[in-house]
Amino acid sequence: MTYLMVAPNGARKTKTDHPALPVTSPELVQTALACWEVGAQGLHAHIRNADQSHLLDAGRYRELLALLKETVPALEVQVTTEAAGIYQAPEQRQLVLDLRPDWISLSVREMAREPDSKVVRDFYAELSQSQIRIQHILYDANDLRQLFEWLAQGVVLRPASLSILWVLGRYSSDGNSDPAELNQVETTLQALGTDIPEQVMVCAFGLGQIPCLVEAAKRGWDCRVGFENGWWKQDGSIAQDNADLLQDLRDQLGQREMIV
Repeated sequence: MTYLMVAPNGARKTKTDHPALPVTSPELVQTALACWEVGAQGLHAHIRNADQSHLLDAGRYRELLALLKETVPALEVQVTTEAAGIYQAPEQRQLVLDLRPDWISLSVREMAREPDSKVVRDFYAELSQSQIRIQHILYDANDLRQLFEWLAQGVVLRPASLSILWVLGRYSSDGNSDPAELNQVETTLQALGTDIPEQVMVCAFGLGQIPCLVEAAKRGWDCRVGFENGWWKQDGSIAQDNADLLQDLRDQLGQREMIV
């Protein structure tokens, strides 16, 4: 069964881009419940300032996590650590150490900006000791190679189930994604002489979001869908909200008997 995560807002888009983009905690909780009702199993959580800008704040995250646990207790919540051009690696690490959530997403290239390898090693060791689940965010083959180099060196301790998120289209010239980009995951792993990680999830920017996720599901990989990456449905129309977009993905996967 394909695991479905919703990423409802991200760090950069605002209500000017789409009026249904959730930016407040009550809006995020409402979105989480609506998406849970149409099949979401996980939520990738970003919080915002009053001006809708990106925020990493442990106190605000605690408030959101408490509201989500009360309203949608069975929904798994993943906390972002994204820099978004605002935060530096020490601030990203401190958020995690202050909050100590169950699950985080962590960009390999953002962590690699830390020049002191001991700091990086100690941070990952603390995450392992605290049993904080990590989804390693990868934007290209270089990120994948860096992750496996860290694993080989013991900088990152390999858990029983290694989890990666492969991001398609983030740095493409037109901001769109192509399902053919998925081949890079397998070819890079083959070149490294290693197996595909136990948990591979894909997200995709722009008009290609749904086609890319359908192709990912065909390969047995999981899907992250939502307004963080785009709001276009399979037919090119604009989704009313995140739940509508998730339902469109489910419809496409259901046609291929990937969702049960």
